[in-house]
Order: sequence, then structure tokens, then C-alpha cells
Amino acid sequence: MLYNFLEHLKSNMPLYEIDTIITYRLKYAIEANELSDAFDEIKSNIGFDEISQRFLGEQITGGREITIDEFHSLLGRLKNDPAELSSAHMGVLGIHKINYEKSEKNSPESGESV
Repeated sequence: MLYNFLEHLKSNMPLYEIDTIITYRLKYAIEANELSDAFDEIKSNIGFDEISQRFLGEQITGGREITIDEFHSLLGRLKNDPAELSSAHMGVLGIHKINYEKSEKNSPESGESV
């Protein structure tokens, strides 16, 4: 659900910054004199493609409660960091809001299908 800033002003729900790490296994096919040369090639050359990728999971590494002012400050830092691939341009539209009404309506206790 897209975040609506006016809803945030009416809401008493806190805002959280969550950090995760996503892991992929990449597989390469490299011709080389020795295995160590193939390892070195991967470390030094990003100009070739892997033959396979497999998503291995996402790990939550941390989280903390933040204010809306801290959120805007975070967006500014992300926007100005060339190492970050961010959606800072979205502003508050980048906030995901849990729809608890929908969750409660579809819960097993409600008698409706999930």
C-alpha cells in the first residue's frame, strides 16, 4: 500500500527503518591456468556475466524506530551517496504501511478465507 503522508499525521503508528541483506549465489564458467587465477579474475573483473544466479534469502540485520524528520534526513543522505541505489526521489511514497484492517478481515478468526 502506498504511503499517504496525511494518513501518517492522523496515525499514531510508529515508523521503522529496517536493514536487510539479500544473498545470491552466482555461478561463473572461467577458463584459466589455475583455480586461483579464476578466483582473482572474479575479484578484479566485473566485465563478464555469470551463467547462473540463485536467490538464497533475505536476512534482517537491524531496525529502529525513527521520526518522520529522521526519515527525511535519511532520504537526503541516501540521495547524496553515489554508492546507494535508492528510491529517495519517492519521498514519503517509499514508506510501506501495514494495512491491519485487511489483515484482521482475512485472519482465520474472522471466518473469512485468507
